[in-house]
Amino acid sequence: MTKAPAPTPAPALPPATAARGHYTLNLSAYSASGAAHLIQRVRALGYPASGHVIQRAGKSLTLVNAGPFETRAAAEAARLKIVQSIPGAPAHLESGASTPSGDAPAAPAGSHARAGGWAVQVAAMGSQSDANALRDKLRAAGFDGFVDSVNVNGKRLWRVRAGPQTQRDDASRVRDQIKAKLGLPGNIVSVP
Repeated sequence: MTKAPAPTPAPALPPATAARGHYTLNLSAYSASGAAHLIQRVRALGYPASGHVIQRAGKSLTLVNAGPFETRAAAEAARLKIVQSIPGAPAHLESGASTPSGDAPAAPAGSHARAGGWAVQVAAMGSQSDANALRDKLRAAGFDGFVDSVNVNGKRLWRVRAGPQTQRDDASRVRDQIKAKLGLPGNIVSVP
């Protein structure tokens, strides 16, 4: 049995980029050549991608990740674009432990807030499974739906949102389309 050559490591991201986001997409594990091809395709979509060798069932495979992304919304948008552009590519969102309850990691002390985008908040629910079901309904209707959580007065809620959009007018159009197609009202909210 010949051993497959180790994949060429992906170039490191600049320190300012690598240190930021807490959200990544796990794109599964592949042979060295399959991983290199997938990394190339994800990068062609404009997203950072990398791979590292793991052992699974006695075989060396390369685990492919996309990211990091600064916000959950950015990671969800990337996940949707990847699965739409690369059929069969599983993409599962993973978040860092330091940001379990919101869209964005806490800003470092002394930093200034930067402008973000816009999303349509369709609901805030007390049940994560109900929120995921509504998100899936949005996706089935062709909208980029995502769920995040927030603590309000000591109670955890799951927010169901569509987007993000870079322009408020675009988010307004999405809100109107959701209302027309699914009968669900929504509010325009800013996202980091």
